[in-house]
Amino acid sequence: MNSSFALNKNLRLLRASFSDYFSTLELRESSESCFGMENDHTKWMRSTCSAGTSIQMVNFTVIFHPASMNCTNNTVNDQLFSLNCCRKNTIDLDRDCRVEHTFNPQYSVSIYQTCNGKSSCDVMVPQVTTRTYHDQCPYNVYEPTPWDIVSNLMYMNYYCIDSKCLYATHFLIRHPIYSFKCKNVIMFYCK
Repeated sequence: MNSSFALNKNLRLLRASFSDYFSTLELRESSESCFGMENDHTKWMRSTCSAGTSIQMVNFTVIFHPASMNCTNNTVNDQLFSLNCCRKNTIDLDRDCRVEHTFNPQYSVSIYQTCNGKSSCDVMVPQVTTRTYHDQCPYNVYEPTPWDIVSNLMYMNYYCIDSKCLYATHFLIRHPIYSFKCKNVIMFYCK
């Protein structure tokens, strides 16, 4: 780590570059699921870490299948569609559109509260629309017509970090006169 200083006798604040800490860790993937499978938590995205480590979410991989596959929130609960639409082994990057998506924690509080800092979690896939990524995933190819709600395939990308540490990539520095947001700095709080 680049530097550390005491916050109090129980906590240490460590500053590090991304490569210093995370280059030694394995980026993991949760199990996959589809938007629309809200009634069966056994089919939600599942993430797990070993004892003494906890989940630190990075982002989500979102796969949009072409509309011709009929992967909508109305069809994915059917066994056949689930097998064809909601499994990593169905991904074909020559046919499908893949994007890395980061949810704004302000609007996705439940996902972050359910997973970050926990040793395991199960979360339902939230909807990500093709309109968000229209330049990469053209609406006319990946959105069903007549209009239906596309059921994106998704899995979480995460690290398992020491459970004694929490980190944030963006944080607000409070100063009696100034407040500013630090970017591209990773702050670790360790017990």
